[in-house]
Amino acid sequence: MGAGMGDHLRAADVLASGIHDAKNRLFAIGAKENTDSCDWAEIQKSLLEVAFHLDRTLTAYRLLRYENMAAVVPVFIPHLVEDVLVRCQTQTRVRISTEVGFHGEWPLSRKLVEETLINALQNAGRFARSLIRLSIYKHDDTLVFKVNDDGPGFDDKTSSGHSVGLYIAERIAQLHNYLSHDGTTRRGKLVLANGGELGGALFLLELP
Repeated sequence: MGAGMGDHLRAADVLASGIHDAKNRLFAIGAKENTDSCDWAEIQKSLLEVAFHLDRTLTAYRLLRYENMAAVVPVFIPHLVEDVLVRCQTQTRVRISTEVGFHGEWPLSRKLVEETLINALQNAGRFARSLIRLSIYKHDDTLVFKVNDDGPGFDDKTSSGHSVGLYIAERIAQLHNYLSHDGTTRRGKLVLANGGELGGALFLLELP
């Protein structure tokens, strides 16, 4: 089996996983709705999470269907960070601190990068004990987005799983590329590790 076919099969598994997760969440909401202790505010929040999850699955499909959908334009990074935090603060139970070491514009696909950072922060929020840190800084000719938490870290299966968010992050890294003066193409990179300043999971999205 060729690498191309393997990539497409993995993408299909990702889409199936996203739809399956959304279905299970809807069933869980239906079960809550039929109980005497129904909390409508909690149900509304759960429905918004399902809508976001389905939207993310649709993004994964579009990345598969339309290989070059990333519209890369200069984006003012502090504004991007503000928008990400607004969408995450109410959905994350632990504190998010920020370290923005780059205050200019950088060429990137705003919607895709924003969605990837939100997903990374939400995932960190599920496992962090008390703190998540979002750091943005320039390293050589690369802009680095780092999400670090104080939770238990990634398990061994994370990097090979069928997470919709992980698939989107990998594709975004691949779609952001830059032709160097020497004729070589520099591409973005996604790194998942454990450690960092907070000792937990470490998510790095590096864009040239």
